[in-house]
Amino acid sequence: YIETMRLNTMRGKKRRALKDQKMPAGGGKWAFEYVPATGHYRRNEARAARVAKCYDWILEEGLSLRKCCQRLEREGVASPGWEEWRIATERGRKWKKPPRGDKWYPNSLRNMLLDPANIGKFYAYRHKVVKAGIGRKREVPTDPGSWLLVYEDPGQAIVTPEQHEAMKARMERNKENSSRHTHHPYPPLRGMVHCTLCRRRMYG
Repeated sequence: YIETMRLNTMRGKKRRALKDQKMPAGGGKWAFEYVPATGHYRRNEARAARVAKCYDWILEEGLSLRKCCQRLEREGVASPGWEEWRIATERGRKWKKPPRGDKWYPNSLRNMLLDPANIGKFYAYRHKVVKAGIGRKREVPTDPGSWLLVYEDPGQAIVTPEQHEAMKARMERNKENSSRHTHHPYPPLRGMVHCTLCRRRMYG
């Protein structure tokens, strides 16, 4: 019965989101601000400029996600975790302690850069909450086929669709070259051979 109620509630939220073209919930987008009156997101110009800069660092300069995080920390840019904590406390939620305001993590940065909102496409239900042990929950990404495109607003885009596709390809390539996916966990020359064109270390 409880599961049936949950599914019916979810279907109702999806129908209302499509009919009204309003996001069913706000928050979760570092470079955008949620406007409750319209149910839409508005680009935060200062943070959007940081996202665009990260695109340049990765696609043009060839920096890794970790190097981008280090640059953001050196520049004193507040992290998504800090913003999440601020919004939660404003809504009355209790946290054990505030996160470090300048601490960036590669996985968080990756999720932010791959968000379709960066090209003006706003999807709902890109994540879901699952149990992670007794009394614990965590948020995990859902399959792209289950995403719900609520509305499009090209005027709020931060990067071009071509840049976004290039970033997706770059992240997929990084995933394939990760040490977690190599057949030989400790190849003898891993990280010691350099490309003759870009002078970067070669992995795989």
